[in-house]
Amino acid sequence: MPDLSAFTNGQRLRAMKVDLDSTWIEATIHDPIEQVIRHQRIRMTSDGVKLAPLPMRYAWPAELDLMAQLAGLEFKQRWGSWTRAPFTADSKMHVSVYAKT
Repeated sequence: MPDLSAFTNGQRLRAMKVDLDSTWIEATIHDPIEQVIRHQRIRMTSDGVKLAPLPMRYAWPAELDLMAQLAGLEFKQRWGSWTRAPFTADSKMHVSVYAKT
């Protein structure tokens, strides 16, 4: 479950680590139309700059339910964590269980 409240105007920039000899920065762009988060971790040292990109396409639980149904699976349960906490609007993740019909 992406935390969309972390974005301002679809962007987020934060310093992850700042030392005397290196700095790590994360830059993230959210595209709500394509449901894509493009994430770039930037590490700057005296040796140069290293980029670690991580593009992610997310799907909401209702979309996953439809994809599962189209694949011949039946929705069984959904939790808000691996410890089977209830899934709520405040859940940061979900665990969805499907079975072959």
